[in-house]
Amino acid sequence: MFGWYDENQTRMGLAYLFLSSEGRISEADYALFEKFGKSTKGFAGWKKEVVEECENLLASAKSAASRSKIVSEFFSTYQKSGKRSTRSGFGFFSGGELSEKNSRNILFTLASLACLSEKQSAAKQKLVKLWAEANCIDKSVLIEMQDTLESEQAIDGYRKWLQAAIGTATEQVEPVMAELDKNLKELRDGANALIALG
Repeated sequence: MFGWYDENQTRMGLAYLFLSSEGRISEADYALFEKFGKSTKGFAGWKKEVVEECENLLASAKSAASRSKIVSEFFSTYQKSGKRSTRSGFGFFSGGELSEKNSRNILFTLASLACLSEKQSAAKQKLVKLWAEANCIDKSVLIEMQDTLESEQAIDGYRKWLQAAIGTATEQVEPVMAELDKNLKELRDGANALIALG
């Protein structure tokens, strides 16, 4: 039975399920899961337990389609209160209420993973929308999050291109990189404000 009492464990558990929704999690997506987890308090101590619980839930899936159905049902029936039906025999986040802020934080994590996942798909985008709907998060919030993520990716892509094109010519690159860093910080600050305030 799921017993993630910590909002970080819940967020990372949902992230793992999300990345595993279309078949076994790939090495690249597992590395992405770990990258997100490393910035999460206590991740190393509870990562194994969360992964095992997710895999136990997904163990009944006989195909990628049934795996996707399990995760879809899980996301669509999830409630902001942190309680969901135990129809499949699993409880989830039984340790208290999931705050609106954390629901939006989870949404931003899922939207980020949808952009960065090795297997980008319409099915993953659908799961992001299901999470938003199940937690009564306005569509405009999701759209703003997705716009922020697309802008971040464009800036990161430009940075990589600039470094490859110009190399290490510090005089030419430093001012542009400083401006790009400033733009990224503003985007991240905006995303944090959106998560905090909705």
